Amino acid sequence: MDDVTVYIEDIDTACLKKDNLNKIVEYYSAQSGRDLLITNRYHLVIGDFFHTNLPDNSFDRIYTNATMHVFQSPDSILTDISRKLKPDGMLFIRDGFKDNKEEKRFCPDPKCGSPLLTVNEFLVIMKRNGFKLVRQSIRSWNLSCIWLLANEVEVK
Repeated sequence: MDDVTVYIEDIDTACLKKDNLNKIVEYYSAQSGRDLLITNRYHLVIGDFFHTNLPDNSFDRIYTNATMHVFQSPDSILTDISRKLKPDGMLFIRDGFKDNKEEKRFCPDPKCGSPLLTVNEFLVIMKRNGFKLVRQSIRSWNLSCIWLLANEVEVK
């Protein structure tokens, strides 16, 4: 990964400390044998539950990890994310889901405890916000799914 601009966005300011970024980049620099702090650009951005505060129409890929189940208004954040993607941009979501048979299931992180969606509930929300499923991968060892969704929303 060289000559890439990376935006790291979170709502938790503790997660976005420069020291944390440096530790992560140092780890991957050692793995790749290149100093990724020199060959790439990194931006730390604080968002909230409704807005990412990222630049519009700028991203080929947006990755989220264990976040969608936390949003009380997923439509708001997905509307914002769709504006951030380029017209052919992709949204990658990794999150936990409950089984269709389960009445209630919650995030196992004790700091979170938010209710999880079924895959079908999740797909309805994504379709409502102009995204379509491109590929999914189920990892049963942690009951997570990995999704690739293409943005079908016309960016204005």
